[in-house]
Amino acid sequence: MRLALLFSGQGQQTPNHLHILQSGATAQSDALLASLLPGIWRNAGVGGKTLQDNHIAQPFIFAFQMQYWQRLEPLLPRPICAAGYSLGELAACAAAGIFDFKQGTTLATQRAACMDACVHSKAGLLAIMGLPLHELNSVIASSNTHLAISNPEQHYVIGGLELALQHAGKLAEERGAKRVVRLSVQTPSHTPLLRSATEVFEQHLLPYRSGQPMAFKVLSAIDGRATMNPQRALDALARQISSSMDWQACLHAIHELQPDAVLEIGPGGAMARMWNAVYPNIPARSTDDFRSTEGIKMWVHQVHHAH
Repeated sequence: MRLALLFSGQGQQTPNHLHILQSGATAQSDALLASLLPGIWRNAGVGGKTLQDNHIAQPFIFAFQMQYWQRLEPLLPRPICAAGYSLGELAACAAAGIFDFKQGTTLATQRAACMDACVHSKAGLLAIMGLPLHELNSVIASSNTHLAISNPEQHYVIGGLELALQHAGKLAEERGAKRVVRLSVQTPSHTPLLRSATEVFEQHLLPYRSGQPMAFKVLSAIDGRATMNPQRALDALARQISSSMDWQACLHAIHELQPDAVLEIGPGGAMARMWNAVYPNIPARSTDDFRSTEGIKMWVHQVHHAH
């Protein structure tokens, strides 16, 4: 059975995901998350808007993903590879064995802090759908914005300062974009505006660079390049903060490894939907589709026997 893992990025986390994380916490992870998320961890009434804040979202989502993976790992075949969308790449590296739950959750907090430190005025990301790449490049050149993410099927994300994004949105609509959506993040991730965050995060990653070979390949979201070398994986992880992500190339690289099934470890199911739209012959599901880890195990088992 050839299983590929995808780890979601930010944007689809909800209070229900927080409740799942809280209810599954061990004594050790409970104490860690209480210290890293003091305002929300033992608060039953946290709203969705609070969970979008970068300094909360990053450690919360990483912890959610790794708690899920720790429960799933004994039930599933060893994956052939993993990839992560933005923040999800940190979880992909952890799942492959570069760092543990505590180290990774601390790194997620540090990643958020060094990204937030780069932003001194209102900024963020804008999704533009249904515009050919040459038109998009023209919009970017005319608006002082940057290409942040290339997704399949003419779905792009650009980053920049707020006024530049507003201008880019108007230009994209004038040029025939089908949809223009301001994303609920305040950080122009995957653009040169965060170059200093890459440099700071590289320092945080130094202790993990000489680790053992990884359990399986991790693919860089920048270009889909696969590695089992921790040093190369961590180089890509730091560069990704301020480099454009080619998620389309990353999915293509996973497809070339010929998985039998693809499992997205949420929050949300956007990555699985994206995969199914491009590669309908290889089934993909998200953990959010299931009520239990046993259900996920049964689905993977069924896919295996269908082959």
